[in-house]
Amino acid sequence: MRGRGRRATFTDTALGKALRGPLRSGAVLDREDVVAGVCCAARPVRLATGAVVGAVAVMVEAGQRLEVMADRVAEAAAAVTRALGRSRIEVRP
Repeated sequence: MRGRGRRATFTDTALGKALRGPLRSGAVLDREDVVAGVCCAARPVRLATGAVVGAVAVMVEAGQRLEVMADRVAEAAAAVTRALGRSRIEVRP
């Protein structure tokens, strides 16, 4: 990560944090925390049990409206979560 004296890892990213769950509210936001000039938003995809089985994420150039993209990421993750619930497919975390 920039300015922290160590190299960034996947778990430092918004996507990595979303996959770790649980989130209190909203999406995980990364405002150039890992890569200069790149911002990210991520939200976990869950089973009906609440277990995190995936995530939806988006990357945008710094200066873009990250909050708008975060809203879209939340909508997409919610749609995937609903679809998993309707599919009756057993997904093991």
